[in-house]
Amino acid sequence: MRCKNGHIKARGKSCKHCNRKRQLRYQRSFRGKLYHKWRLIVLRCKRTGLELGFTKEAFIDWSLSDFEYAALYRAWVESNYNSWFVPSVDRIDGSRGYVPGNVQWMTWKENYRKECLRKGFDPFAKSEGFIPNPETLEEEIPDWL
Repeated sequence: MRCKNGHIKARGKSCKHCNRKRQLRYQRSFRGKLYHKWRLIVLRCKRTGLELGFTKEAFIDWSLSDFEYAALYRAWVESNYNSWFVPSVDRIDGSRGYVPGNVQWMTWKENYRKECLRKGFDPFAKSEGFIPNPETLEEEIPDWL
């Protein structure tokens, strides 16, 4: 049996390809990105034993009331969903969990760089003490990242 797009259905109302497209569209939506982040935070807390000081509803409410999330989400969409600009939840103090007052929104790229700097290296510096120009940073990112 085939779905409306001509793909072969396994079970259910649509095929695997159409389900994946629908899932990706939801995960890229304003609220869908929040629910996806929430799920990842819960999994990380279970895996590492970090404290989780939010309920799902409190996390969603906090995110929706934070103008930073809205700005980061818009920038991510305008970048054509570039993975460097995905909104990311950062723990200000890495030794503490995801608790109110210890979390903030930033891009995945900023969060990645913050973690690398904490470990003692700058992933975007070409030589000692060199900080790349943010306007041309996309061209300077190594292919292996």
